[in-house]
Amino acid sequence: MRYWIFLVLLLCWASSMAQSLQIQSWAANLREAPGSHARVAAILHRGHRVDVEAWSGDWARVLSGATGVRGWVYAPAQNWQRLNHRRAPKAATVTRAAVTLARSSQTMLAPPAAFAAGDRLLEVPVIHELNLSMHKLDAEVLFRKEPHDRSSFAVNIAEDDRSIPGRVEVKGSFTRNFLKKSLLVKLERGGDWRGRKRFALNAMATDPSSMREWLAWDLIGALGMPSAKVDYVRLSINNRYIGLFLLFDWITDATFERHGLGAGGLLFHPDDKHFCGDLSLGNLPRLQECWFNLSPAVAREPGYAPLKSLVEELARTPVEAFDSYLEAHFNLDTVINWLVVNAITSNGDTYNKNYFLHRASESGRWSVVPWDYDLSFGRNADPVLAFPRNILNDNFHYLSPPDLGVKHALKEKSLQNPVLMERYRARMAHVLGLARGGSSEEAFGWFSLERFIARVAQIRRIISSDMQRERYRSNPPSAAQTHTAALRWYGLMRYHYLKQLLIEPSPFGTARWMAGSSYPLLLDEFPQQAPLSLTVNVDLPAGESWVAPTDAWLGRPLGLLHFPMLPQASRVRMEVVGEQTPDLLPPGFSPTDCIRRSWFLDLKTPQEKVSVDLDLDYLHQSSVQHELGGIDEGQGLSLWQMANGLWRELPTRFNSYANTLSVDGVSLSAGQVSRFVACTTR
Repeated sequence: MRYWIFLVLLLCWASSMAQSLQIQSWAANLREAPGSHARVAAILHRGHRVDVEAWSGDWARVLSGATGVRGWVYAPAQNWQRLNHRRAPKAATVTRAAVTLARSSQTMLAPPAAFAAGDRLLEVPVIHELNLSMHKLDAEVLFRKEPHDRSSFAVNIAEDDRSIPGRVEVKGSFTRNFLKKSLLVKLERGGDWRGRKRFALNAMATDPSSMREWLAWDLIGALGMPSAKVDYVRLSINNRYIGLFLLFDWITDATFERHGLGAGGLLFHPDDKHFCGDLSLGNLPRLQECWFNLSPAVAREPGYAPLKSLVEELARTPVEAFDSYLEAHFNLDTVINWLVVNAITSNGDTYNKNYFLHRASESGRWSVVPWDYDLSFGRNADPVLAFPRNILNDNFHYLSPPDLGVKHALKEKSLQNPVLMERYRARMAHVLGLARGGSSEEAFGWFSLERFIARVAQIRRIISSDMQRERYRSNPPSAAQTHTAALRWYGLMRYHYLKQLLIEPSPFGTARWMAGSSYPLLLDEFPQQAPLSLTVNVDLPAGESWVAPTDAWLGRPLGLLHFPMLPQASRVRMEVVGEQTPDLLPPGFSPTDCIRRSWFLDLKTPQEKVSVDLDLDYLHQSSVQHELGGIDEGQGLSLWQMANGLWRELPTRFNSYANTLSVDGVSLSAGQVSRFVACTTR
């Protein structure tokens, strides 16, 4: 009896020892061990109450009362103090800065609590289950076909105690070279699977994150564009799991009826072997070579005549009248949305081969139907490298101009027409979540910082276990984490770039960018490089602050700064000197050992010292447009800091695909400029 009384008293005493605190920042990472490199177990949002059980330095081990999950939280980021038992926790106030994000072991980023519930853009994507049955040998051969093999195999879909017969074959062109192949399923006459008679299964083999296509199609769907329905699907063959695929509905009359455009219209698609679907007069004599006429048989009688008329009308309509022409002859939103989607995803590989044109049978209006977004969100082709490395490489870039890609009659004149350009800017602001200016409320804020980065984290959690079980893996397991971090970084940097370039006025109230202007094209298309110095002064409130300093003229973000706790309002100056060898290098390093970029941070306010977490990046756009000099990224990179004339190597997290270098707890002192360079790891 005494033992039980003692145990109850002990439990009561332990309960009184626990500190009950709230998460003060927008989001906090709950880690499995004390330290910023430990694995993240969960994300806790502002207001979430936890019990502090133990301390290890600045890390508090907490128990979430709502979920029962236990882990470690970095206390200074929450403005928590290490308290004795029975002492009330000190009240803390955290001011939200322009950018409010949470950090992960790779770079950062989790959703703020304000978006955690009831937000369509944070809904969990559905993953369907699809089980095919086929001859055992056929199932093995299917994923080992030679690229030229166009044969098909008999297949059955097992669904609701019935078997639906059809044929399966490998689809695509370039992607046939991967072990994990994309498939096309055609069901026999009279058969359908969940309303589908023909559908594609995209393997996403070119994208180690397995997210880029889904995200692009989710944006397209949110904007209400006529397009294929796209979902994730777990594919099994003969009850054996194969992998995660994207399920694409085939584009048919049903696609256009679903969007109120009616059946029986004309449908054209460029032949991607010829790269001539740009609707230019120069390609007018080659229409039948450049385009497939996919119209239903009942609508095919005029052949290519309507397409020929369209090309001629686009050519002779002057820029100043182009808005009136599109209003009369197009579903204008499909044109504006197409340009916005391509700018957000950095998809220039579309204007001469990857889209459809549809003309409704009743209204006679044309609509743009988007297609093919696997090599997007920062992936960069390289015209210098030989196939297939010209397509699949380590190039990454988020500073492509909004009109990247080849010339196209719709793109050029739309972005040069003042009325259409304003409509384009308004739609971009709508999708960035800055101001409502679109017909689709679902797309509002789709590419806002919080929502996009939260979406990436959400999808990663959902699909990671499926990706690890892939039978025909096209990429090493580590590539998924690397590319996911790069996708988050792309969202953060591209948001700031587009916002500054298209929405915010320049210091003199003029536009920073105009379609077809020579300056952005020079930066992107010519291999010549010139030293570029960008400087930003950042004013920060007291408390915790996240900020991405962005140049006021070119719209270029300089990196990401996280101040876990500022005792008072502060000013920090950040400078980046790019595309030239650093003036000073750590002892023992030569110019060929270091990135051709230098970073400078300068605390301008009188407090003695502050601590900052840094996420910095460098240029590696292509094999001729980069700041690598002669270094090999495969050796790894570390940041070095010089302060008070002394160099020290910083413990650096390095992402060789995103070209990012991250380090925590860098000390800045008032009146002292800190210089940073990135050199190979030794």
